[in-house]
Amino acid sequence: MNRLRMLAVALAVLTLGTSSATCQTWQPLTNQPSFSPGAVLLLTDGTVLAHSEPNCLNCTSTDYNSWYKLTPDSSGSYVHGTWTQVASPTGYAPLYFGSVVLPNGHVVVEGGEYDCSSGTCNAAWTNQGAIYDPVKNGWTSVAPPTGWKTIGDAQSVILPNGTYMQADCCTKDGTAAGLLLGLLASRVLALVVCQGNSPRSNGVGRCCSSYGADGATSHVDSDPPRAVG
Repeated sequence: MNRLRMLAVALAVLTLGTSSATCQTWQPLTNQPSFSPGAVLLLTDGTVLAHSEPNCLNCTSTDYNSWYKLTPDSSGSYVHGTWTQVASPTGYAPLYFGSVVLPNGHVVVEGGEYDCSSGTCNAAWTNQGAIYDPVKNGWTSVAPPTGWKTIGDAQSVILPNGTYMQADCCTKDGTAAGLLLGLLASRVLALVVCQGNSPRSNGVGRCCSSYGADGATSHVDSDPPRAVG
């Protein structure tokens, strides 16, 4: 009986909380993008950077090289914001890749399961990468760490101390390498390879990462789904 009473109270509290909560809603953009958006990143200046990825059944474009920026209007509204095309990295048009916004406002794009630079996407698990500077509107190529032959569609994350960590999709020796960029202001100070225990024997594929309040990184792998600390 006590358990039933506790359950009734819990349901009542849940109902009250649900009824009093304010529901959020989706609003369509006034200015719809002229391209098919893929990876989307919120930059530190408040603009939104989006990659052109016409990877859909009804898409006819072959443009995987272009990047666009959504700028809010004068009142800060994204709904009424405007899209503008920004610079593209030279010779690098990936599909399914790691991407993060660095503390200094720059954007890192690493790897790519597919190379679409020719207009046709071919499986590559490339180790290419580039850094975008939104102030200069330009890209700089990034060489992979020594010994890295692949990065592919592996995930990336910014750690609580500002360090950028990038996994390797296809390491098969039982270790997962992490690409660490030590950052101070706008300078990249170090490029370090860290070896550690791999969450799976053949690296880490298309997945997501996050960290908790204690600074520990969690990894959720989509092939097959799993989470590790």
